[in-house]
Amino acid sequence: MITEDKVVAFVPVRLTSTRLPKKHFKPIGDKMLLSWVIYRLKECRNVSQIVICAPNESESQELIDFASNEAVELFIYDGDVNDVVGRLTRAAELYQADICVLASGDCPLLNPPTIDLMIDSLTDYLYDAAYVVFEPVNDGFPIHEGILAAKRWLWVYADRVSDTPYLREHHFPVYVQNVYPEKFSHAKIASVRDRDVFYSVKHRISVDTPSDLEFMNRVYDALKDAGKGFNLEDVIELLNAQPQFKEINASVHQKTYNAPSVNVLYYAAMLQGDGYDNLLRGSEVARVLMDRFGAGVRFLVSEEKAREFLETRGVTTFIGTYDRLSEVYAKFQYDTVIFDVNAAFDMPCGFLSGLSTSMDVRTVVIGNTTNGSLEADLVIAPHLYDYIYDAPNVKGGKEFIVIRDEIKKVKPLSINKDDVMVIYSYGEPIMSLLPERLKKADLRFTIKDFSGYDVEFPKQLATAKILVTTLGVAAYEAIYLGTVPALLSLTDQDRMPTQLFYEAYKEFDPTCLDNGAENVASEIIKLTSKG
Repeated sequence: MITEDKVVAFVPVRLTSTRLPKKHFKPIGDKMLLSWVIYRLKECRNVSQIVICAPNESESQELIDFASNEAVELFIYDGDVNDVVGRLTRAAELYQADICVLASGDCPLLNPPTIDLMIDSLTDYLYDAAYVVFEPVNDGFPIHEGILAAKRWLWVYADRVSDTPYLREHHFPVYVQNVYPEKFSHAKIASVRDRDVFYSVKHRISVDTPSDLEFMNRVYDALKDAGKGFNLEDVIELLNAQPQFKEINASVHQKTYNAPSVNVLYYAAMLQGDGYDNLLRGSEVARVLMDRFGAGVRFLVSEEKAREFLETRGVTTFIGTYDRLSEVYAKFQYDTVIFDVNAAFDMPCGFLSGLSTSMDVRTVVIGNTTNGSLEADLVIAPHLYDYIYDAPNVKGGKEFIVIRDEIKKVKPLSINKDDVMVIYSYGEPIMSLLPERLKKADLRFTIKDFSGYDVEFPKQLATAKILVTTLGVAAYEAIYLGTVPALLSLTDQDRMPTQLFYEAYKEFDPTCLDNGAENVASEIIKLTSKG
Protein backbone atom coordinates (compact mmCIF):
# COMPACT_ATOMS: atom_id res chain seq x y z
CA MET A 1 0.00 0.00 0.00
CA ILE A 2 1.30 3.45 -0.94
CA THR A 3 -0.05 6.05 1.47
CA GLU A 4 -0.98 9.65 0.70
CA ASP A 5 0.02 10.65 4.22
CA LYS A 6 3.38 12.29 4.59
CA VAL A 7 5.57 9.73 6.31
CA VAL A 8 8.80 11.05 7.78
CA ALA A 9 11.49 8.95 9.47
CA PHE A 10 13.22 10.74 12.34
CA VAL A 11 16.64 9.47 13.42
CA PRO A 12 17.71 10.70 16.89
CA VAL A 13 21.50 11.05 17.09
CA ARG A 14 23.74 12.36 19.85
CA LEU A 15 27.47 12.13 19.22
CA THR A 16 28.30 12.66 22.91
CA SER A 17 26.57 9.46 24.03
CA THR A 18 27.73 8.22 27.42
CA ARG A 19 28.96 4.68 26.80
CA LEU A 20 30.28 4.90 23.21
CA PRO A 21 30.82 8.50 22.06
CA LYS A 22 30.49 9.07 18.30
CA LYS A 23 29.25 5.51 17.92
CA HIS A 24 27.22 6.57 14.88
CA PHE A 25 30.45 7.08 12.94
CA LYS A 26 31.96 3.75 14.00
CA PRO A 27 32.47 1.28 11.13
CA ILE A 28 30.48 -1.92 10.78
CA GLY A 29 31.93 -3.72 7.80
CA ASP A 30 31.90 -1.40 4.79
CA LYS A 31 29.60 1.28 6.25
CA MET A 32 29.39 3.48 9.31
CA LEU A 33 26.68 2.64 11.83
CA LEU A 34 24.56 5.66 10.91
CA SER A 35 24.99 4.93 7.20
CA TRP A 36 23.44 1.50 7.77
CA VAL A 37 20.43 3.15 9.45
CA ILE A 38 19.94 5.56 6.54
CA TYR A 39 20.42 2.73 4.03
CA ARG A 40 17.64 0.70 5.67
CA LEU A 41 15.23 3.65 5.74
CA LYS A 42 15.78 4.38 2.05
CA GLU A 43 14.66 0.80 1.37
CA CYS A 44 11.22 1.51 2.89
CA ARG A 45 8.57 2.05 0.19
CA ASN A 46 6.43 4.45 2.26
CA VAL A 47 9.04 6.74 3.85
CA SER A 48 9.09 10.02 1.94
CA GLN A 49 11.70 11.91 3.96
CA ILE A 50 14.50 11.12 6.42
CA VAL A 51 15.53 13.61 9.13
CA ILE A 52 18.50 13.24 11.47
CA CYS A 53 17.61 14.94 14.79
CA ALA A 54 20.55 16.13 16.89
CA PRO A 55 20.96 18.46 19.90
CA ASN A 56 22.70 21.81 19.55
CA GLU A 57 26.20 20.71 20.61
CA SER A 58 29.49 21.51 18.92
CA GLU A 59 29.95 17.83 18.03
CA SER A 60 26.71 17.89 16.02
CA GLN A 61 28.43 20.02 13.37
CA GLU A 62 30.10 16.81 12.21
CA LEU A 63 26.66 15.68 10.99
CA ILE A 64 26.33 18.48 8.42
CA ASP A 65 28.56 16.88 5.78
CA PHE A 66 27.19 13.42 6.58
CA ALA A 67 23.59 14.52 6.01
CA SER A 68 24.55 16.27 2.78
CA ASN A 69 26.41 13.23 1.45
CA GLU A 70 23.51 10.93 2.34
CA ALA A 71 20.94 13.37 0.87
CA VAL A 72 18.90 13.51 4.08
CA GLU A 73 17.73 16.37 6.30
CA LEU A 74 19.44 17.52 9.50
CA PHE A 75 17.44 19.11 12.32
CA ILE A 76 19.38 20.77 15.16
CA TYR A 77 17.33 21.24 18.34
CA ASP A 78 18.09 24.35 20.38
CA GLY A 79 16.40 23.06 23.55
CA ASP A 80 17.87 21.00 26.38
CA VAL A 81 20.39 18.51 24.95
CA ASN A 82 18.80 15.76 27.06
CA ASP A 83 15.25 16.50 25.87
CA VAL A 84 14.80 13.74 23.27
CA VAL A 85 11.00 14.01 23.30
CA GLY A 86 11.09 17.75 22.62
CA ARG A 87 13.71 17.32 19.91
CA LEU A 88 11.66 14.74 18.01
CA THR A 89 8.35 16.55 18.45
CA ARG A 90 9.68 19.91 17.20
CA ALA A 91 11.16 18.13 14.16
CA ALA A 92 7.83 16.37 13.46
CA GLU A 93 6.04 19.72 13.56
CA LEU A 94 8.63 21.48 11.40
CA TYR A 95 8.52 18.80 8.69
CA GLN A 96 4.71 18.48 8.95
CA ALA A 97 4.74 14.71 9.22
CA ASP A 98 1.37 12.98 9.25
CA ILE A 99 2.98 9.73 10.33
CA CYS A 100 6.19 9.76 12.34
CA VAL A 101 8.63 6.87 12.22
CA LEU A 102 11.30 6.87 14.91
CA ALA A 103 14.35 4.92 13.75
CA SER A 104 17.06 4.87 16.39
CA GLY A 105 20.47 5.91 15.11
CA ASP A 106 22.13 2.99 16.89
CA CYS A 107 20.19 0.16 15.21
CA PRO A 108 21.96 -0.96 12.01
CA LEU A 109 19.67 -3.98 11.51
CA LEU A 110 16.34 -2.20 11.01
CA ASN A 111 14.08 -4.28 8.76
CA PRO A 112 12.45 -2.16 6.00
CA PRO A 113 9.45 -4.49 5.37
CA THR A 114 8.65 -4.36 9.09
CA ILE A 115 8.67 -0.56 9.05
CA ASP A 116 6.36 -0.59 6.02
CA LEU A 117 4.04 -2.99 7.87
CA MET A 118 3.85 -0.55 10.79
CA ILE A 119 3.14 2.38 8.47
CA ASP A 120 0.43 0.45 6.65
CA SER A 121 -1.36 -0.22 9.93
CA LEU A 122 -1.51 3.53 10.62
CA THR A 123 -2.95 4.33 7.19
CA ASP A 124 -5.85 1.91 7.67
CA TYR A 125 -8.54 4.51 8.37
CA LEU A 126 -10.97 1.79 9.47
CA TYR A 127 -9.04 1.54 12.74
CA ASP A 128 -7.73 5.12 12.90
CA ALA A 129 -4.89 4.03 15.22
CA ALA A 130 -2.57 6.51 16.92
CA TYR A 131 0.44 4.21 17.22
CA VAL A 132 1.63 0.67 16.58
CA VAL A 133 2.69 -2.19 18.85
CA PHE A 134 3.85 -5.71 18.03
CA GLU A 135 1.69 -8.71 18.87
CA PRO A 136 3.37 -11.26 21.15
CA VAL A 137 3.77 -14.84 20.01
CA ASN A 138 4.04 -17.46 22.77
CA ASP A 139 4.50 -14.56 25.22
CA GLY A 140 7.51 -13.32 23.26
CA PHE A 141 8.00 -10.25 21.09
CA PRO A 142 10.01 -9.93 17.87
CA ILE A 143 13.70 -9.11 17.88
CA HIS A 144 13.21 -5.57 16.52
CA GLU A 145 14.66 -2.63 18.43
CA GLY A 146 14.69 1.11 17.96
CA ILE A 147 11.57 1.56 15.81
CA LEU A 148 8.30 3.34 16.63
CA ALA A 149 5.51 4.55 14.39
CA ALA A 150 2.81 7.00 15.47
CA LYS A 151 0.58 9.83 14.30
CA ARG A 152 2.09 13.26 14.81
CA TRP A 153 -0.72 14.39 17.12
CA LEU A 154 0.26 11.63 19.56
CA TRP A 155 3.85 12.88 19.71
CA VAL A 156 2.63 16.43 20.32
CA TYR A 157 0.35 15.20 23.10
CA ALA A 158 3.08 13.00 24.61
CA ASP A 159 5.42 15.99 24.58
CA ARG A 160 2.88 17.95 26.63
CA VAL A 161 2.35 15.25 29.29
CA SER A 162 5.99 14.09 29.64
CA ASP A 163 6.54 15.97 32.86
CA THR A 164 9.77 14.55 34.34
CA PRO A 165 13.38 14.54 33.08
CA TYR A 166 13.32 10.74 32.86
CA LEU A 167 10.24 10.84 30.60
CA ARG A 168 11.87 13.38 28.30
CA GLU A 169 15.33 11.82 27.95
CA HIS A 170 14.18 8.73 26.02
CA HIS A 171 11.97 7.66 23.11
CA PHE A 172 8.48 8.56 24.37
CA PRO A 173 8.40 6.26 27.42
CA VAL A 174 5.26 8.08 28.57
CA TYR A 175 3.18 5.98 26.18
CA VAL A 176 5.61 3.24 25.13
CA GLN A 177 6.08 2.19 28.77
CA ASN A 178 2.44 2.99 29.57
CA VAL A 179 3.47 5.35 32.38
CA TYR A 180 0.19 7.30 32.39
CA PRO A 181 -2.41 4.84 30.99
CA GLU A 182 -5.33 7.08 31.96
CA LYS A 183 -3.96 9.93 29.85
CA PHE A 184 -3.71 7.77 26.73
CA SER A 185 -6.96 5.84 26.96
CA HIS A 186 -8.28 7.76 23.93
CA ALA A 187 -5.31 6.74 21.74
CA LYS A 188 -6.23 3.71 19.63
CA ILE A 189 -3.53 1.11 19.13
CA ALA A 190 -2.76 -0.90 16.00
CA SER A 191 -1.36 -4.33 16.84
CA VAL A 192 0.71 -6.04 14.16
CA ARG A 193 2.20 -9.50 13.93
CA ASP A 194 5.46 -9.76 12.03
CA ARG A 195 6.80 -12.85 10.27
CA ASP A 196 7.65 -15.87 12.43
CA VAL A 197 11.39 -15.61 11.71
CA PHE A 198 11.62 -12.44 13.79
CA TYR A 199 10.23 -14.27 16.83
CA SER A 200 12.69 -17.15 16.51
CA VAL A 201 15.60 -15.66 18.47
CA LYS A 202 16.10 -13.12 21.25
CA HIS A 203 19.19 -10.95 21.24
CA ARG A 204 20.03 -7.26 21.42
CA ILE A 205 20.66 -5.66 18.02
CA SER A 206 21.41 -2.07 19.00
CA VAL A 207 24.87 -0.57 19.53
CA ASP A 208 25.51 1.11 22.88
CA THR A 209 28.90 -0.27 23.95
CA PRO A 210 32.19 -1.53 22.47
CA SER A 211 30.91 -5.08 23.03
CA ASP A 212 27.87 -4.35 20.86
CA LEU A 213 30.10 -2.93 18.14
CA GLU A 214 32.34 -6.02 18.27
CA PHE A 215 29.25 -8.22 17.95
CA MET A 216 28.10 -6.39 14.82
CA ASN A 217 31.50 -6.56 13.14
CA ARG A 218 32.03 -10.23 13.98
CA VAL A 219 28.58 -11.06 12.60
CA TYR A 220 29.21 -8.94 9.49
CA ASP A 221 32.50 -10.77 8.81
CA ALA A 222 30.91 -14.20 9.32
CA LEU A 223 28.07 -13.40 6.92
CA LYS A 224 30.46 -11.96 4.34
CA ASP A 225 32.62 -15.10 4.51
CA ALA A 226 29.47 -17.17 3.92
CA GLY A 227 28.51 -15.06 0.91
CA LYS A 228 25.47 -13.57 2.66
CA GLY A 229 24.31 -10.04 3.32
CA PHE A 230 24.31 -8.02 6.51
CA ASN A 231 20.57 -7.91 7.12
CA LEU A 232 18.33 -8.95 9.96
CA GLU A 233 17.07 -12.21 8.46
CA ASP A 234 20.56 -13.47 7.68
CA VAL A 235 21.77 -12.40 11.14
CA ILE A 236 18.92 -14.37 12.75
CA GLU A 237 19.82 -17.45 10.67
CA LEU A 238 23.45 -17.12 11.79
CA LEU A 239 22.52 -16.76 15.48
CA ASN A 240 20.24 -19.78 15.36
CA ALA A 241 22.98 -21.86 13.69
CA GLN A 242 25.90 -20.51 15.76
CA PRO A 243 24.56 -19.18 19.08
CA GLN A 244 28.10 -18.59 20.37
CA PHE A 245 28.03 -15.21 18.60
CA LYS A 246 25.48 -14.05 21.17
CA GLU A 247 28.10 -14.40 23.92
CA ILE A 248 30.05 -11.41 22.54
CA ASN A 249 27.60 -8.86 23.96
CA ALA A 250 25.42 -11.08 26.14
CA SER A 251 26.50 -9.16 29.26
CA VAL A 252 25.26 -5.80 27.95
CA HIS A 253 22.25 -4.59 29.91
CA GLN A 254 19.85 -2.14 28.29
CA LYS A 255 19.50 0.95 30.45
CA THR A 256 15.96 1.53 31.65
CA TYR A 257 14.35 4.88 30.98
CA ASN A 258 14.59 5.91 34.65
CA ALA A 259 18.17 4.70 35.28
CA PRO A 260 20.61 7.46 36.33
CA SER A 261 23.73 7.98 34.23
CA VAL A 262 27.14 7.34 35.78
CA ASN A 263 30.30 8.89 34.32
CA VAL A 264 33.73 7.53 35.21
CA LEU A 265 37.19 8.88 34.42
CA TYR A 266 39.83 6.13 34.48
CA TYR A 267 43.51 7.04 34.82
CA ALA A 268 45.80 4.13 33.91
CA ALA A 269 49.57 4.51 33.99
CA MET A 270 52.03 2.37 32.01
CA LEU A 271 54.66 2.22 34.71
CA GLN A 272 57.98 0.45 34.36
CA GLY A 273 57.67 -3.09 35.63
CA ASP A 274 54.04 -3.45 34.62
CA GLY A 275 53.91 -2.75 30.87
CA TYR A 276 50.32 -3.10 29.74
CA ASP A 277 49.03 -4.64 32.98
CA ASN A 278 47.08 -1.56 34.10
CA LEU A 279 45.62 -0.97 30.65
CA LEU A 280 44.50 -4.58 30.33
CA ARG A 281 42.87 -4.54 33.75
CA GLY A 282 41.36 -1.13 33.11
CA SER A 283 39.84 -2.10 29.78
CA GLU A 284 38.21 -5.18 31.36
CA VAL A 285 36.77 -3.21 34.29
CA ALA A 286 35.57 -0.49 31.89
CA ARG A 287 33.82 -3.09 29.73
CA VAL A 288 31.84 -4.34 32.74
CA LEU A 289 31.03 -0.80 33.89
CA MET A 290 29.64 0.00 30.42
CA ASP A 291 27.98 -3.33 29.59
CA ARG A 292 26.44 -4.30 32.91
CA PHE A 293 25.99 -1.00 34.72
CA GLY A 294 25.43 1.39 31.82
CA ALA A 295 28.25 3.70 32.91
CA GLY A 296 30.16 6.02 30.62
CA VAL A 297 33.93 5.47 30.90
CA ARG A 298 36.71 7.62 29.48
CA PHE A 299 40.42 7.02 30.00
CA LEU A 300 43.23 9.46 30.72
CA VAL A 301 46.70 8.14 29.81
CA SER A 302 50.07 9.79 29.41
CA GLU A 303 51.46 7.69 26.53
CA GLU A 304 50.42 7.70 22.88
CA LYS A 305 50.84 3.92 22.62
CA ALA A 306 48.47 3.54 25.58
CA ARG A 307 45.91 5.71 23.81
CA GLU A 308 46.21 3.67 20.61
CA PHE A 309 45.86 0.40 22.54
CA LEU A 310 42.68 1.50 24.32
CA GLU A 311 41.13 3.09 21.24
CA THR A 312 41.38 -0.25 19.40
CA ARG A 313 39.24 -1.66 22.23
CA GLY A 314 36.57 0.97 21.65
CA VAL A 315 37.42 3.15 24.65
CA THR A 316 37.42 6.94 24.42
CA THR A 317 40.81 8.21 25.60
CA PHE A 318 42.51 11.51 26.44
CA ILE A 319 46.26 12.10 26.51
CA GLY A 320 47.70 13.80 29.58
CA THR A 321 49.01 13.33 33.09
CA TYR A 322 46.87 12.93 36.17
CA ASP A 323 47.31 16.59 37.10
CA ARG A 324 45.08 17.41 34.07
CA LEU A 325 42.08 15.88 35.81
CA SER A 326 40.41 19.18 36.63
CA GLU A 327 40.61 20.23 32.96
CA VAL A 328 39.05 16.98 31.72
CA TYR A 329 36.46 17.03 34.51
CA ALA A 330 35.30 20.52 33.59
CA LYS A 331 34.00 19.24 30.25
CA PHE A 332 32.31 15.99 31.28
CA GLN A 333 31.43 16.29 35.01
CA TYR A 334 32.47 12.84 36.21
CA ASP A 335 30.98 11.07 39.22
CA THR A 336 34.04 8.92 39.98
CA VAL A 337 37.76 9.07 39.18
CA ILE A 338 39.77 5.83 39.18
CA PHE A 339 43.56 5.58 39.45
CA ASP A 340 44.86 2.20 38.29
CA VAL A 341 48.53 2.32 39.28
CA ASN A 342 51.06 -0.11 40.70
CA ALA A 343 52.91 0.04 44.01
CA ALA A 344 55.72 2.12 42.51
CA PHE A 345 53.39 5.03 41.77
CA ASP A 346 53.98 7.89 44.22
CA MET A 347 50.52 9.28 44.98
CA PRO A 348 51.07 12.73 46.54
CA CYS A 349 49.55 13.11 49.99
CA GLY A 350 46.58 15.47 49.92
CA PHE A 351 45.96 15.07 46.18
CA LEU A 352 42.96 12.72 46.39
CA SER A 353 41.32 14.52 49.29
CA GLY A 354 41.74 17.74 47.34
CA LEU A 355 40.00 16.19 44.32
CA SER A 356 37.04 15.10 46.40
CA THR A 357 36.65 18.61 47.77
CA SER A 358 37.27 20.69 44.64
CA MET A 359 35.43 18.52 42.09
CA ASP A 360 32.86 16.71 44.26
CA VAL A 361 33.83 13.27 42.93
CA ARG A 362 34.41 9.89 44.49
CA THR A 363 37.98 8.58 44.16
CA VAL A 364 39.16 5.00 43.68
CA VAL A 365 42.70 3.60 43.65
CA ILE A 366 43.45 0.12 42.28
CA GLY A 367 46.77 -1.62 42.95
CA ASN A 368 48.45 0.91 45.26
CA THR A 369 48.24 1.18 49.06
CA THR A 370 50.81 3.89 49.78
CA ASN A 371 49.91 6.70 52.16
CA GLY A 372 48.62 9.10 49.51
CA SER A 373 46.46 6.39 47.95
CA LEU A 374 44.80 5.57 51.27
CA GLU A 375 43.06 8.95 51.12
CA ALA A 376 40.82 7.55 48.35
CA ASP A 377 37.19 6.80 49.08
CA LEU A 378 37.89 3.23 47.94
CA VAL A 379 41.16 1.32 47.60
CA ILE A 380 41.13 -2.05 45.82
CA ALA A 381 44.13 -4.33 46.30
CA PRO A 382 44.02 -7.37 43.95
CA HIS A 383 46.10 -10.17 45.48
CA LEU A 384 46.01 -13.96 45.59
CA TYR A 385 46.14 -13.86 49.37
CA ASP A 386 43.39 -12.30 51.47
CA TYR A 387 44.31 -8.70 51.99
CA ILE A 388 45.04 -7.81 55.61
CA TYR A 389 45.19 -4.00 55.54
CA ASP A 390 43.05 -2.77 58.42
CA ALA A 391 41.17 0.19 56.93
CA PRO A 392 37.45 0.53 56.19
CA ASN A 393 38.02 1.95 52.71
CA VAL A 394 40.35 -0.88 51.58
CA LYS A 395 39.00 -3.98 49.84
CA GLY A 396 41.41 -6.66 48.81
CA GLY A 397 41.93 -10.29 47.99
CA LYS A 398 41.73 -12.81 45.20
CA GLU A 399 38.15 -11.88 44.23
CA PHE A 400 39.48 -8.61 42.78
CA ILE A 401 42.13 -10.17 40.52
CA VAL A 402 41.11 -9.35 36.94
CA ILE A 403 41.71 -11.99 34.27
CA ARG A 404 41.39 -10.48 30.81
CA ASP A 405 39.08 -11.91 28.19
CA GLU A 406 41.93 -13.01 25.91
CA ILE A 407 43.18 -15.32 28.67
CA LYS A 408 39.73 -16.79 29.32
CA LYS A 409 39.28 -17.57 25.63
CA VAL A 410 42.47 -19.68 25.42
CA LYS A 411 41.76 -21.75 28.52
CA PRO A 412 40.69 -24.79 26.44
CA LEU A 413 44.22 -24.86 24.99
CA SER A 414 45.74 -25.36 28.45
CA ILE A 415 44.92 -29.09 28.54
CA ASN A 416 47.90 -29.74 26.26
CA LYS A 417 51.11 -28.43 27.79
CA ASP A 418 54.31 -28.21 25.75
CA ASP A 419 57.81 -28.59 27.16
CA VAL A 420 58.22 -24.83 27.16
CA MET A 421 59.24 -22.31 29.77
CA VAL A 422 58.05 -18.77 29.04
CA ILE A 423 60.15 -15.99 30.50
CA TYR A 424 58.16 -12.81 30.88
CA SER A 425 60.38 -9.85 31.62
CA TYR A 426 60.83 -6.11 31.33
CA GLY A 427 64.35 -6.06 30.00
CA GLU A 428 66.14 -7.25 33.14
CA PRO A 429 68.91 -9.83 32.63
CA ILE A 430 66.43 -12.39 33.88
CA MET A 431 68.16 -15.49 32.51
CA SER A 432 71.06 -14.95 34.88
CA LEU A 433 68.64 -14.88 37.83
CA LEU A 434 67.04 -18.26 37.11
CA PRO A 435 67.47 -20.91 39.81
CA GLU A 436 69.91 -23.64 38.78
CA ARG A 437 67.18 -26.31 38.76
CA LEU A 438 65.30 -24.35 36.07
CA LYS A 439 68.43 -23.72 34.05
CA LYS A 440 69.09 -27.46 33.98
CA ALA A 441 65.48 -28.43 33.22
CA ASP A 442 64.93 -30.10 29.86
CA LEU A 443 62.67 -27.33 28.59
CA ARG A 444 62.67 -25.01 25.62
CA PHE A 445 62.77 -21.29 26.43
CA THR A 446 60.59 -18.55 25.01
CA ILE A 447 61.42 -15.04 26.15
CA LYS A 448 58.73 -12.34 26.04
CA ASP A 449 59.24 -8.67 26.81
CA PHE A 450 56.07 -7.21 28.34
CA SER A 451 57.02 -3.62 27.58
CA GLY A 452 55.09 -4.32 24.37
CA TYR A 453 51.70 -5.94 23.85
CA ASP A 454 51.90 -9.38 22.25
CA VAL A 455 48.67 -10.87 20.91
CA GLU A 456 50.28 -14.35 20.83
CA PHE A 457 51.21 -14.38 24.52
CA PRO A 458 47.89 -15.82 25.82
CA LYS A 459 48.20 -18.91 23.56
CA GLN A 460 51.86 -19.37 24.48
CA LEU A 461 51.08 -19.07 28.17
CA ALA A 462 48.19 -21.54 27.95
CA THR A 463 50.39 -24.25 26.44
CA ALA A 464 53.55 -23.63 28.50
CA LYS A 465 54.48 -25.70 31.55
CA ILE A 466 56.23 -22.91 33.46
CA LEU A 467 56.14 -19.12 33.50
CA VAL A 468 59.13 -17.28 34.92
CA THR A 469 58.27 -13.72 35.86
CA THR A 470 57.97 -11.25 38.70
CA LEU A 471 54.79 -10.94 40.75
CA GLY A 472 52.11 -9.27 38.64
CA VAL A 473 49.12 -9.89 36.43
CA ALA A 474 50.97 -12.48 34.32
CA ALA A 475 51.50 -14.66 37.40
CA TYR A 476 47.75 -14.74 38.06
CA GLU A 477 47.04 -15.45 34.40
CA ALA A 478 49.44 -18.38 34.61
CA ILE A 479 47.71 -20.07 37.54
CA TYR A 480 44.33 -19.47 35.85
CA LEU A 481 45.63 -21.46 32.86
CA GLY A 482 47.32 -24.17 34.93
CA THR A 483 50.82 -22.96 34.09
CA VAL A 484 53.24 -23.09 37.03
CA PRO A 485 54.47 -19.59 38.03
CA ALA A 486 58.14 -19.40 39.01
CA LEU A 487 58.46 -15.95 40.55
CA LEU A 488 61.66 -13.97 40.87
CA SER A 489 62.14 -11.29 43.52
CA LEU A 490 64.23 -8.56 41.91
CA THR A 491 64.14 -6.21 44.90
CA ASP A 492 63.85 -6.52 48.67
CA GLN A 493 60.39 -4.98 48.38
CA ASP A 494 59.26 -7.94 46.24
CA ARG A 495 60.16 -10.68 48.71
CA MET A 496 57.27 -10.45 51.17
CA PRO A 497 54.48 -10.23 48.52
CA THR A 498 56.08 -13.13 46.63
CA GLN A 499 56.21 -15.23 49.80
CA LEU A 500 52.54 -14.49 50.52
CA PHE A 501 51.68 -15.40 46.93
CA TYR A 502 53.24 -18.84 47.23
CA GLU A 503 51.64 -19.54 50.61
CA ALA A 504 48.22 -18.88 49.10
CA TYR A 505 49.05 -20.70 45.85
CA LYS A 506 49.54 -24.02 47.65
CA GLU A 507 45.81 -24.41 48.22
CA PHE A 508 44.18 -22.38 45.50
CA ASP A 509 41.25 -22.99 43.16
CA PRO A 510 41.78 -20.98 39.92
CA THR A 511 38.05 -20.94 39.14
CA CYS A 512 37.58 -18.20 41.74
CA LEU A 513 39.34 -15.81 39.32
CA ASP A 514 36.47 -15.82 36.81
CA ASN A 515 34.66 -12.71 38.08
CA GLY A 516 37.37 -10.23 39.07
CA ALA A 517 36.34 -7.43 36.70
CA GLU A 518 32.70 -7.80 37.76
CA ASN A 519 33.66 -7.59 41.45
CA VAL A 520 35.82 -4.49 40.96
CA ALA A 521 33.12 -2.78 38.90
CA SER A 522 30.45 -3.63 41.48
CA GLU A 523 32.45 -1.96 44.26
CA ILE A 524 32.92 1.13 42.10
CA ILE A 525 29.19 1.35 41.37
CA LYS A 526 28.34 0.86 45.06
CA LEU A 527 30.62 3.75 45.95
CA THR A 528 29.20 5.97 43.21
CA SER A 529 25.60 5.25 44.19
CA LYS A 530 26.32 6.41 47.75
CA GLY A 531 27.12 9.86 46.42
